[in-house]
Amino acid sequence: KKDNNRIMITVESNLEYKIWYDNEKILCFIGNSYINITLFNYFRQYRICEIYRIEEIENNTNEWFNNRQFITASASVSLKTYIVESLKKHNPHYFSVISSRNRIGNNVTIGHGTYISDFNVILDNTIIGNFVVLTHYATLSHCVEIKDFCHIGPGAYILFSTLGTGSYVSAKTNVLGKTSQPICTADYCNYLIGSTITKNIILPGTYHSNRKLNDHTSLTVKID
Repeated sequence: KKDNNRIMITVESNLEYKIWYDNEKILCFIGNSYINITLFNYFRQYRICEIYRIEEIENNTNEWFNNRQFITASASVSLKTYIVESLKKHNPHYFSVISSRNRIGNNVTIGHGTYISDFNVILDNTIIGNFVVLTHYATLSHCVEIKDFCHIGPGAYILFSTLGTGSYVSAKTNVLGKTSQPICTADYCNYLIGSTITKNIILPGTYHSNRKLNDHTSLTVKID
């Protein structure tokens, strides 16, 4: 809110995050997404932080990039992919942010540039890739792998499954593999709210449960 031409920021004091892969350099958030703004406002209490649009920084020098570490946390798979590809020439270091209010098991792998919000259950031996967003109240159960650039919506339940790169999993979606029949899905698929996936998804597109609705992928259409 504004007061006498000053911007006043209200910080949610009940938030608590940890940084993974921290190299102690400036924290730089790329993109004005809701997640990035929330994290920027939280960490600026404790660390030197910056937030930019991709257009403001992509042509900066390698020295500028070497003095910072980065994250781009967004629900848009296409935006995250574009940002990471645009900055690849600078070989930036990406950090991850994980809320302290999660249940994380043993031998869990979490990649770089990944954001994990509150109240998720991540069981033993789960693999979470780079540039993933895991929102709230999701359960990643036995033998789960979430590949790079995925977005996992609130209340999702994933069991004995491997989600392809760039999957957008909407709220309350279930991916229900079995010990004897694990599920693998194609890259860059969208899954609508309340879907239940019970078999392999071979072709990219937008799905409601096992039924393909159209050829739009998470790179061409952002669903809610």
